[in-house]
Amino acid sequence: MLFFTVVYVLSEAFDALLRWMLSLVGAAALIYLRDYSLILVVVFGCALLMHERRNIARTFWVLWLLGLGGCVSLLGGMHLPQMLFGIKIWLPFVTGFVLVETGLTARLHRPRAWAALWAACCLGVLVNYFYRYPWTALMLQIGNVTVTGQRGATAMGIARLAGFSRANYDVAIMVLILYIYLLFSFKGRVLRTGLTIVSGVVIALTTTKGAAGAFVIAVLLAPAVGMVRKPGSRLKAPLIACLLLIALIGVLLPVLTSQLLLPRLRPHTLSNWLLASFVDRATTTWPQAWSLLHGWQWLTGRGVGGIGAAQQVWEAGLANPADNLFIYLYVTAGLFGAALYLFYAFCSCKLQLHRPMHRMMFLGLVALFSYGLTVNLIESAVAAMSLGVLAGVLSAPILQGEREQDVRALVPV
Repeated sequence: MLFFTVVYVLSEAFDALLRWMLSLVGAAALIYLRDYSLILVVVFGCALLMHERRNIARTFWVLWLLGLGGCVSLLGGMHLPQMLFGIKIWLPFVTGFVLVETGLTARLHRPRAWAALWAACCLGVLVNYFYRYPWTALMLQIGNVTVTGQRGATAMGIARLAGFSRANYDVAIMVLILYIYLLFSFKGRVLRTGLTIVSGVVIALTTTKGAAGAFVIAVLLAPAVGMVRKPGSRLKAPLIACLLLIALIGVLLPVLTSQLLLPRLRPHTLSNWLLASFVDRATTTWPQAWSLLHGWQWLTGRGVGGIGAAQQVWEAGLANPADNLFIYLYVTAGLFGAALYLFYAFCSCKLQLHRPMHRMMFLGLVALFSYGLTVNLIESAVAAMSLGVLAGVLSAPILQGEREQDVRALVPV
């Protein structure tokens, strides 16, 4: 399980490089074997839980809800391949959850190894600033479908650097998540300062404004989070309030988008570069995402594959990226999706910020909620896996007031 998980994460980090190398030998389709590795992780995880006679109820509910989402897709008129593709997208989330339930996340705590991956991702982007990789803007033909090997070479004349990853936002979210993990795994002000500066420069070079905003918020809150050393600290309430506010904005922005007073942007101006994508989301992407729902789907959602990447192949005329975590969850699963979003927000109140692991999870939630304002996150595999890990930890009995010895150590930091 650990081997397949690590291989999958590495394949995501070096996605564009691997696709280019496989295309040279006419085997570009082999990249999708990694999805089967996640299926094995989930199957082996369930088998391990049953073999050790451990509580499998939470894992069962996650799998049952995923299956229910597939049934809703078919009832809504989607084709089976579209539904299966939607399940594929949710596999990293389920994998992260199962890793927590089996207690294997503790064995993934290898700061030096993850630091090496962080360094490789950063180096890939920094070199990309001076050198154009042969896989930049790569297009591949797999069967009858044309697949993008690496997305978005430029935006408004500015290079969108992706390094070894498939897209600039993929490497940005990976650097952001690894930064938060390493920030709480290493000691020393000099090391942490260097980690912050390099991560900030790399994220800026990707021109991913959402990730840059999430990074800035995380950096600003990190000192206050680090000051919470004792239970009952007065800092906890305002920190949790900040997290809940960001989560609330994530709901209000797409819901009240029609009431927003949006500025008129002039081409080739700084305001256009900074705000054009947000204005496009508010006026086009988000309203069109809501229009995908009809009748009973306002309660159940469209099901897995009902929004995002799966539509690009099977519903090209309706394809919508969501570009917001709450919208993606709601259009996919209706009230269940909204409940999952609120679950993260309200369970954060149970975090014990005097514990290093909980401080790391808090800052991770802040970053993901912030980035989720303008990105769906679920279709970024590393972000989805992180959300799955957080769901597993936040739903564990240790955060529900039960005996701590009933739950194995999740992350020994």
